[in-house]
Amino acid sequence: MPSYRFGPYQLNGDQTLWLGDTLVHLSPMQRRLLECFCRHPRQVLTKQKLMLEVWGHQEVSEVSLARTVHGLRRKLVDASLAGDVIRNVYAEGYIFTPPVAELDGLAFSSPPDARPLAV
Repeated sequence: MPSYRFGPYQLNGDQTLWLGDTLVHLSPMQRRLLECFCRHPRQVLTKQKLMLEVWGHQEVSEVSLARTVHGLRRKLVDASLAGDVIRNVYAEGYIFTPPVAELDGLAFSSPPDARPLAV
């Protein structure tokens, strides 16, 4: 998996999310959802597409998707990302609003004093 940067965050190929030098803990589904959003920034993604890419099938409930989106929103709390970074698009799905840069093979190495973000 490539690494991605958006705002002050970096999602690394080793599946870690960093806010500066602070590790942000994500559930496996939150991480997969964020990866999907990073691969398709500023594009409306249907609920069906998200369920297929994140869970691998469409039989998961929309409630599970909504809970995962809600949990991910709560983890992306930095004030420099103005507004809602994951917006609902009525009757369609969701859109990840910040610009995303793919960082070919580059990854932020955690500093020795890195601390987890308590959310």
